[in-house]
Amino acid sequence: NEVLGVRNWMPMRVDPPVPIPRPTLHALRAAWEKTGEMISLTVYSVVRLVEGRLAADSIGGPLTIFDVAGGAAREGLLTYLSLMAFVSVNLGLINLLPIPLLDGGHLFFFLLEAVTRRPVSSRVRERAALVGFLLLFLLMLLALKNDVERRWPDLRDRLEDR
Repeated sequence: NEVLGVRNWMPMRVDPPVPIPRPTLHALRAAWEKTGEMISLTVYSVVRLVEGRLAADSIGGPLTIFDVAGGAAREGLLTYLSLMAFVSVNLGLINLLPIPLLDGGHLFFFLLEAVTRRPVSSRVRERAALVGFLLLFLLMLLALKNDVERRWPDLRDRLEDR
């Protein structure tokens, strides 16, 4: 990269590393804090989406992940691993949403059964599964639509002209 006419600049001396008395404990604490930040950001984003304060076109799918992962890989291993951790935390939290077919949906039914002290009927489970499937399918379609529009913006314009 050349920025302001500077190319391949390297510092003349490297500062000595700061000693960490318990590196494993330090790493665990830093990982815990960083994961908490990622969870907060994800929850904040989902709440803003539900409130309508974050546009639905900000949802990305596999093509967006591919593009962003490629950019992160070009920036370095730490950036790439941070992105993969963020994607993993996002998927984990989305999996815990109370949507039937996801783990959060199963946990919701377990909670409902614990409160009512009787099993949820198979008919209710089947209908909930269908609703959950439709929700997930629509979410995947939205993400794919957004990915295609981001990657090929002129395609949408050509389709609208017809």
